[in-house]
Amino acid sequence: MKFEVFVSFREIDTRRTFVSHLLLSLFKNQIRTFKQEEEIPWNQPASSQVLEAIQDCKMAIVVISKNYTASVSCLDQLAKIVECKEKQTLVMIPVLYEVDPSHVLTQAENLWEHSGGEEKVMRWRDALNESIKIYLEKHAYWEDKDSYSYIIDRVMSHVLDRLRPQEMKKPEERKKEVYRKFKMSRFILLIPIGIVTMGVGLVKSALGIFMPGKEKPIVIKLRPTRSSVYVYKDEYVTDDELSQLVPSSDFSCLVGMDRQIKAVDALLLGLDSKQVGEIGIWGVEGVGKTTLARFVYQQISPQFQDHCYFEIDSQDNSVYPTCLLEEVTRSALTSGSERLYESVKAEFGHRKVLLVVDVLNRTGDLKNIRKITRWFGPESRLIVVTEQNDVLVQCEVRRVFEVEPLRYDEALQLFSQFAFKQEHVPREYHRLSVRAVLLTGRIPLALKVFGSFLRGKVINEWELELCRLEASQDSCVAKVSGYIGNGFS
Repeated sequence: MKFEVFVSFREIDTRRTFVSHLLLSLFKNQIRTFKQEEEIPWNQPASSQVLEAIQDCKMAIVVISKNYTASVSCLDQLAKIVECKEKQTLVMIPVLYEVDPSHVLTQAENLWEHSGGEEKVMRWRDALNESIKIYLEKHAYWEDKDSYSYIIDRVMSHVLDRLRPQEMKKPEERKKEVYRKFKMSRFILLIPIGIVTMGVGLVKSALGIFMPGKEKPIVIKLRPTRSSVYVYKDEYVTDDELSQLVPSSDFSCLVGMDRQIKAVDALLLGLDSKQVGEIGIWGVEGVGKTTLARFVYQQISPQFQDHCYFEIDSQDNSVYPTCLLEEVTRSALTSGSERLYESVKAEFGHRKVLLVVDVLNRTGDLKNIRKITRWFGPESRLIVVTEQNDVLVQCEVRRVFEVEPLRYDEALQLFSQFAFKQEHVPREYHRLSVRAVLLTGRIPLALKVFGSFLRGKVINEWELELCRLEASQDSCVAKVSGYIGNGFS
């Protein structure tokens, strides 16, 4: 699939700011865009692949910044863009980012410092002069506005007018809509890209098998021999509490996670390396699914070119998308279309992508997510976190990881940490503590909250609270949940 727009820019100046918003805008409008995947050394020329991409594109957006002319690759790109413009095979849109035209012209006069050969330097200089000329004649008035969102709006109007003329029948309405979107997108810079670590969970590996002639799903279940409780600076923590204690990228303070991660790694390593692989993580609410998924994400995401941890119930996902992959995932869940899938193929079809979706409890949502992940590049991975195993079964997810409650002795130890601030239950409270642990269903979050609720109470008060809960007709977890709401609202 050929690209429609080429974006030339200097990574160190603009990739995390202006260009990130520009690329997101192009993607939202399903414009197939080519851009340099990563920063290359300043003295390395543009590759033949990049120059061929420029020749195939219909438009080029050149973002000239402070260090743009210090890159041989950028200058090569610019020279090729101007060459194609003069042949009338490409439309060029120059944009100046935090730099004056006079400064760029001065830089053009000093290009001999690159020692690229007299002929090449002349081509670079002419290309820069032509870029500034076009900018001053056609686009300099954009700088009168104090918002880069406005500049992106104007760029997109030019792009859509040429590449999608049928969508520009009502320019005023289109202008308002585009400007509204990009006015919102300017706030993306204020949202931390790092993902806050939440929850905690442990797993035990027990691989399934393949039966002769019939493939069985591979299921890893958590037997009651491992705890989903960890130590943070001598304190036991669980679930939501962890998100407030541990930074998103700091898991060094957690104890006991390694063996459980190996179980998930076994599932991931068993996936076909040439295809888009998927695994499921499931269990009841509060058992530690999200913690496990986030830990796995933090550990393996550096191995992928694009990665995103998408929380379906998070309000931030719907308002402040922080990357293209997040925007794609949200679009797939709300309004998937053939044009969206074509754009996904163009943007991510050659990329190694990691997508974690948490918590996904509807079969239809998983089917919609699969419609985009199938266009990801080789070795891409999808991890689905759910409370409904039926979702995984109906969609035939064959590699499944089940997180189960704590074993009895570990649950008692965790309960003691929050009820008595010590590892072992006092002798006089042992019988009552056993009853409390049974009422929680050995769910880490329930153990923590119920233990905290009973802390400091005398034996008679313990007996009263336990009797009230035991008399309830609800499930054990629902009983404690009621106390959580009543006691800590």
